[in-house]
Amino acid sequence: MSILCQNLTFNYSKRKSNSRLFEEFGFELNNNETKCIYGGTGSGKTTLFNLLFGEMKPNKGKILIDNVPLNKDKKLFDKVAFLFQELEKQFVFPSIRDEYNFLINHSNENAITQNINELCKIFNVKIEAFFHKDIYELSRGELRLLQVIFSFSAETKYLILDEPADHLEKILREKLFDLIKSTNNKGILILTKYHKLYETVADESIPINAKYA
Repeated sequence: MSILCQNLTFNYSKRKSNSRLFEEFGFELNNNETKCIYGGTGSGKTTLFNLLFGEMKPNKGKILIDNVPLNKDKKLFDKVAFLFQELEKQFVFPSIRDEYNFLINHSNENAITQNINELCKIFNVKIEAFFHKDIYELSRGELRLLQVIFSFSAETKYLILDEPADHLEKILREKLFDLIKSTNNKGILILTKYHKLYETVADESIPINAKYA
């Protein structure tokens, strides 16, 4: 079982050949490995994220989640958790308390609560300390940390992380890297322009602007 992308091609404009971001790009992510897809600004990382999220569609190629075409998978978010590069886009509610309640009430409450508590211990924070605040009152580092905690707490087989270490202090980055290395029951896909940052945690690094077989 895996996330499989085959022969993905994406153009922003069918009329302009120079609008193509990537062509015949592919990879496979099994649910027990970590892969890093990297490229510079404008290489198509965010577009790939949006394709995997189902927000956009490729011009050619296919995306399969456990052998089910993405566009037909009604249980995508039961299988895959996402961490957005854009901080505010992660949250359904501005209130952290409301976001927390939403997360635990829309899945296995006991498991999610336990996962969040364990992750808070790893990062040495208390989730209750954020309950009286909303996302507009928190620093970018605090928001990123909450993104990491909420994403990793999900009872999913896969994690797709867009620049997950951005905005984190060095000590929290190291804790994140340790968390990724110790998470051996999920497939983790990291999208980044800083692939050397993840050399110690990724089983494989793939450039997005090159054909891969």
